[in-house]
Amino acid sequence: MVYIISFLQILQPLTFCRVTTARKPASEVSDRTARRRAQELQTARRLSSGGDVQHQLARELQLVPRETLKEMLQHLKLTLIRIPDGHLLSAKTDLNMTWSQTRELKRWLKANNIQCESEITSRRIAGAMLAEQEVQSELLPFTVKDADGCRTVELRPAAAVTSLKATVLDYLKRSAEEGDLTWHDGAIPENEIWVKILADHGGESFKNAFQVLNTKHPKTVVFSLFRAKDTRENIMTGNGQIAAGIEELKDTVWKLPDGRDARFRLFAAGDYALLSTWYGISGACGVRPCLYCEVKKVSMHLPKEDRELLILKRTLERLDMQYHDFMERGKGNRQEAKHYKNVIAPAMFRIPIDQVCIPGLHVTLGLYNKLYDRLEHELNDLDAIIATNLVRRVLPDPDVDQAQVLHHHSMHGLIPYVVAVEEARQIDEEVEAIKEEIDELENNLAWAMLYADTDVASIMRVKEEVDRLMEKKETLERKSKKVKEKGKVTTTNGPLAKRLDEVLQKRRVQRQAYQGKSFIGNHVHAMLKEDAIEDLTSIAKVAAEEIVTEMEGFPLIIVTKAQQIHLNFKRIMSLFAACYKGYSHANPMSEDDILALDRNIRSFIDTFRELFPTMTFPIKLHLLEDHMVEWVSRWGFGIGFHGEQGIESTHAAFNQIQRSTSGIADPVRRLKATLENHLLRVSPSHHGGVPAPKPRNFKV
Repeated sequence: MVYIISFLQILQPLTFCRVTTARKPASEVSDRTARRRAQELQTARRLSSGGDVQHQLARELQLVPRETLKEMLQHLKLTLIRIPDGHLLSAKTDLNMTWSQTRELKRWLKANNIQCESEITSRRIAGAMLAEQEVQSELLPFTVKDADGCRTVELRPAAAVTSLKATVLDYLKRSAEEGDLTWHDGAIPENEIWVKILADHGGESFKNAFQVLNTKHPKTVVFSLFRAKDTRENIMTGNGQIAAGIEELKDTVWKLPDGRDARFRLFAAGDYALLSTWYGISGACGVRPCLYCEVKKVSMHLPKEDRELLILKRTLERLDMQYHDFMERGKGNRQEAKHYKNVIAPAMFRIPIDQVCIPGLHVTLGLYNKLYDRLEHELNDLDAIIATNLVRRVLPDPDVDQAQVLHHHSMHGLIPYVVAVEEARQIDEEVEAIKEEIDELENNLAWAMLYADTDVASIMRVKEEVDRLMEKKETLERKSKKVKEKGKVTTTNGPLAKRLDEVLQKRRVQRQAYQGKSFIGNHVHAMLKEDAIEDLTSIAKVAAEEIVTEMEGFPLIIVTKAQQIHLNFKRIMSLFAACYKGYSHANPMSEDDILALDRNIRSFIDTFRELFPTMTFPIKLHLLEDHMVEWVSRWGFGIGFHGEQGIESTHAAFNQIQRSTSGIADPVRRLKATLENHLLRVSPSHHGGVPAPKPRNFKV
């Protein structure tokens, strides 16, 4: 035993402290002796630190090499991290892992001193989160197309929550617990809960979903889906219980956390074809194609003051009356639909027409695609003019070096292009018209068979007509393919039209290979910026000036026409961009915002009629002119708040989820598991999931 003796040395006080002489190393002593030694050292540390033991201990640990310190802490299990319960389940759903993969992750975490909930706990938490959202799945008879393109009936899986009301109320309760409910600063009445019902087909399945709009960031919750196309008969088969669920929810009174009662106001959203199907009208091709009013298609292109004096609004009551007349007096004959305001089926849902949202996303995509196609057409025509002058005026000149001209980057491949484009364009237009006619006839045929139409002769005539049109379509498609192959060109590779793709590539925009080479919403958003519009519309002007300047023999009329194309399309696209900016957002709108939007829409429509008097006036243009301002004035938000965008993003999410459930052999159980995983992912009680990536800003 050693004693440290304390005495006064000059003015510095010293203190006695007992430290027992060690006869064995610390690794060999008993736990009791180790504790005694630690207490002695703790006493010495307290005395030498002046009472600040923690700071003194930190200083001592700094003297220990980092690797040695790490090993010591791991040996003492002081580096163990505990992840809260429920977070592993959130990671599983966010990363689309199977339970087997989750077990592997858990073992890896444990090996690195990270503990998390057990699988039993995860399943218990999942069960609690889905307690009010029971999912049922079954096989239902849906109409599908076989390998030969013929319609047949197959049993396909469908899954849905047993109660839409219980699912929505559970979502509201959990949102309230998370403090996520909001009335958007009074934009939503304080005694109302706004719920949007959405639907769309994508990723081989048709999905029904809802959004609670009284949340800060509304999530899209899919509550029903089936693996079949979105034809009228399939929607009626797959959505059998949804109408009753909507009616039940409309009549529900929910008690808010502060004790107030709130009623539900339901909205409907989807693309225009689906909305037409829901409410039983023929759609965009009908004589009266509008869902919101009874305007005639032939008068939509006219200014409002030049149309019929009285154009009535559509209502559920008028739809019911017109369908009754269609069945009673029109005998359900689709050819007579024009006499009954094009109402050909009963409304599936009883959500009022003034609560059916304008499909803003599809209006934007459709109109931008129409303007882009028109610009492409104008450039093709300018290519044809250049080619004509090339053949008639430039190449015959004996002083012109033909090889040099034809190999100029603006001239290469121009002559075969002109011939092929014109012939292929005419054939393709005829094919598209036949496709529309076939779709309409097939829908009529399926609808008649669904309702056991007794007029067998009429059904057979429709079938024979479909077969005839199919054969004609295939013949024309083969002919078009041969024309293009012979010219070794496509209908978009003229010297000027090709440059459109260069502008798109520069801005990382790509047209879809399907759905008529349309754009997606984010790409249209990018292309409606001022600099993008300038790049796109100035193609003709820049190229024409280059051709006329560098090569003799081309008339100045080419430059004049190119400049006119630039001015016209820059003007019309800039006006459309102003409209888009005014209606596409999801923010509340003031009176000034609505008046500005109204002015921009009027300017755009007037300019469209001025620049393109012979172009067709599609239903989406009518919706923009007649009903967009009406909608935002009625509900006080940009169209993005009530629109269909939310359902579009779910298709990619479900494709990811299906990878984690693909190991389930039974398709019915597999679809049920897919829907349950989705409900877990979008639950307000979903905590500790994978953070969203930070957006990258690409500089163009």
